[in-house]
Amino acid sequence: MRSLTISAALLAMMGLAVTTFSGCGANDAAVDQSQPIETAVQTDVDPEVAAELAKLPEVDRQLAAAQRICPVADGLLGSMGTPKKLTVEGRDVFICCEGCEEKLRSDPEKYFAKIDNQ
Repeated sequence: MRSLTISAALLAMMGLAVTTFSGCGANDAAVDQSQPIETAVQTDVDPEVAAELAKLPEVDRQLAAAQRICPVADGLLGSMGTPKKLTVEGRDVFICCEGCEEKLRSDPEKYFAKIDNQ
């Protein structure tokens, strides 16, 4: 029964993510950040995103789920493949793709603020 509930939640999350995100870039739709992280993780992630997050070690998977979005592209982590973990100024940050690394490193405080204010 529990796996059926989890499967149903993952299917609902997949549908929302697939219709919302279509790549990395400034014109991507922003993630609805009005929901608490726990709710968003349960309802905003599709099976493909969950599969990408599952490729991370457990501790990183939890950190990425808590962060939810790429601070550069504003897209859901895992929607562009396995999130990339960076350590910038002593802080671990996840981004959606390698294309976001340069921007994050060039103005980390801007992107740290986006993560901290979600």
